[in-house]
Amino acid sequence: MIPLCLVTGFLGSGKTTLLRNLAGSRAGQGLVFLVNDFGAIDVDGALMREADCRVVSVAGGSIFCRCLVTEFIRVLRELPPRFDPAGVVVEASGIADPRVVRKMLSETGLDRTYDLRTVVTVIDPGQLLKLIHTLPNIRTQIEAADLVLVNKEDLHPLATIEAAEAEIAAIHPGVRTLRCVQCRADLDPFAQGGASRGDGDYAPCVDPNYARFTIPGERVSADDLRAGIEQLGDDIYRLKGFIGGGPETHYIDYAGGTLNMRPATEVSIPVIVVIARGGAKQQVQDWINQLT
Repeated sequence: MIPLCLVTGFLGSGKTTLLRNLAGSRAGQGLVFLVNDFGAIDVDGALMREADCRVVSVAGGSIFCRCLVTEFIRVLRELPPRFDPAGVVVEASGIADPRVVRKMLSETGLDRTYDLRTVVTVIDPGQLLKLIHTLPNIRTQIEAADLVLVNKEDLHPLATIEAAEAEIAAIHPGVRTLRCVQCRADLDPFAQGGASRGDGDYAPCVDPNYARFTIPGERVSADDLRAGIEQLGDDIYRLKGFIGGGPETHYIDYAGGTLNMRPATEVSIPVIVVIARGGAKQQVQDWINQLT
């Protein structure tokens, strides 16, 4: 059977960074990465292709929602004849409830092809403490975990990190945790887990907790985006994508109060994905209308 690792965690916690690290440290080992992007544009897949690895993308929702799970199942069935993988790492979208994964593998017979070894959940301590009581999928991601990476250790005071670890322990007593920076952690993605618990169900096609948007990135500047983030505050959960065009394309990324930008090493379509609080849908749309 093909060993399978599921990587989950809230929007902007560092999942794609973890996959890029694994792609670098395990180059030549026959791994395939399946990337699920909640937004309609495949931003995370483009970032993984920068790392020069074998990657397949499923965008436009959560692989564990009723609208996209059929596509996810199709892709999983096609991976063995297409790649003959030695292992598969799946990055679920930041809004996913991963507890349903074992049921999905069993119901489809894919548990005869894939051996789910480990569920790794990545958390940003500051985001966790801010959102744990309002967004239920953050809790379910911890419940499903065999290992929790407490990422961005360098960006938070010790008291915040310890408070986040206390929340994790209350939700999933005994789960293994590792503190890290930029998801640099000594882990085996295919170590046998077994600590995961819970029995989730497929999510509805539309989750009222979230609203998603796309913005053309050709004429949008980092200053424009920064001003919008300051205006909307905590209503913006995640912003990522590419601005500019051609050799001047830049990757831009916002989560948890931090906005980063760097040159894109792979020429990508200039477009930005925004994931916002569902209750702020109109305010975000008004800002985008002014922006474009």
